[in-house]
Amino acid sequence: MFFLLGGGDMRGLGISFGVARGVAGAVVLLLLLFVPVLSGAWAETGGGPLLAEFDARPFSVEEKRVLQIGLTVSGSYRGLIDGAWGARSQQAMEAFVAETDADAAATGLVFGYHAAEIGRRAYDFLSQTGLSYRGGPPVAHRLLAPPGAFVPGEHPDWGEFVLEDRDVEIRVFQTAPGLAAILHRVMLDGFPAYAEPYTVRRSGRLVTALDEGGARWYVRSDLDPLRPGAWNTTMVVLQPGGDRRIFEVIVGSLGSDPDADVLGNDARLTGLVRAWLAVGEEEAPAAPEAVTAAVPERGDSGGLHPLRGTGTGFFVNNTDLVTARHVVEDCRAVTLLDGTALSIVAVHPGLDLALLSSPARSRDWIPLHRTGKAALGQPVIALGYPYFGQVNTALNSTLGNVSALVGYHDDPDAITVSAPIQPGNSGGPLLSSDGTVIGVVVAQIAKIEFAEETGSLPENINYAVTGEALLGFLEAEGASLPRLSGEPPDLREGVPDAVQRAVVPVLCEG
Repeated sequence: MFFLLGGGDMRGLGISFGVARGVAGAVVLLLLLFVPVLSGAWAETGGGPLLAEFDARPFSVEEKRVLQIGLTVSGSYRGLIDGAWGARSQQAMEAFVAETDADAAATGLVFGYHAAEIGRRAYDFLSQTGLSYRGGPPVAHRLLAPPGAFVPGEHPDWGEFVLEDRDVEIRVFQTAPGLAAILHRVMLDGFPAYAEPYTVRRSGRLVTALDEGGARWYVRSDLDPLRPGAWNTTMVVLQPGGDRRIFEVIVGSLGSDPDADVLGNDARLTGLVRAWLAVGEEEAPAAPEAVTAAVPERGDSGGLHPLRGTGTGFFVNNTDLVTARHVVEDCRAVTLLDGTALSIVAVHPGLDLALLSSPARSRDWIPLHRTGKAALGQPVIALGYPYFGQVNTALNSTLGNVSALVGYHDDPDAITVSAPIQPGNSGGPLLSSDGTVIGVVVAQIAKIEFAEETGSLPENINYAVTGEALLGFLEAEGASLPRLSGEPPDLREGVPDAVQRAVVPVLCEG
């Protein structure tokens, strides 16, 4: 059965799960294709601020910090994330345009949609990493830091506190007079730097930055304004294999402004981002004469086509990820949020599965359940990005149980689950209590059609491809499948950060 979801410009797709069993009319399924992009925004605004020339002056300091974060994440900027928009920030914006939108770059102009794209990347990065501003004891500087607590370090006499994350390690010191200079000297003398170290030596500030093997080190010390002669020191260390973007953003954010933040009352940037996410292919207006394309190119695929919608995917090793076939069907390009172009390795129409490959290596992935077999009544967690950009851009988690060991019309390659899922969840992992993948979310029953046929409204009837079918598909394609090592996570304490980072929005460009 084939059903269009919604009407007008809302784009979606619904078909029965698996092979039709020939039972007419009684039950229909709503496949969670992806979050269809709202296409009315351009018509409502006539392009509006998205096609206006970018001017940083009306933006709040907090919003300009967000833009500096987005430029840092995109690789166009390396500097202070302080909300002071000077020549360096503007040049980084122009470099971003030159890299991603050749048509606009030819005009020498930066438009509102460029700021919207940069803001989108920043908000997604902050959501994925959990970075937030911290300050106050025991942290003397104010900086963006990952989740976790600062605990006493091994040098209590130096007032040392440590926060350890899989990507970075942050150490803070409240040192007595003279010790800050010693620390910086030890940094230079004790490590064989493979790149020329960067140093600042001023009367009230010391900075040392260097590379050491696969790690990077940044140390900053400032005179404490409240303790004469004392220094406050923050050390940020990029762990080997860690995310360099996290390191760069933390280092750039480090400062002495006690009120530094990325949250403000001005909704100018968030409004731009919402309008940008709502752009639809049919209603995209003609560009101004100086620009030949209204929508910039996204990522390195050369492609930035208008966005059709989004689904969910998850890494099963450091380069391969799984999603639902209908998420990537008929897309001109499939990308991650940062513009990384994904290639489709294989699809299985009968199972509604797709295997994708990413050129950017992921540090995190989710192991598959050893057998892939679910048990009736077992608790499960569905992870995904429902209504991405329309409700929020954060990873969502819902709880439920395996309510049947078959799918629609007794499909043996599917299970029925009660965990609530919405459009955009398609392709997301269904986790068992040990944190392994026991299924792939693909569909929900179409409530309205079912009610019209039967007179009753179904509740919590959703479907996932079985872990067993997923295992067979990936093994047939020769995908590497690392298994769970060490103690399994206790999901009663929440979904671990590494698992969260392994689940990503997947963008379908029309």
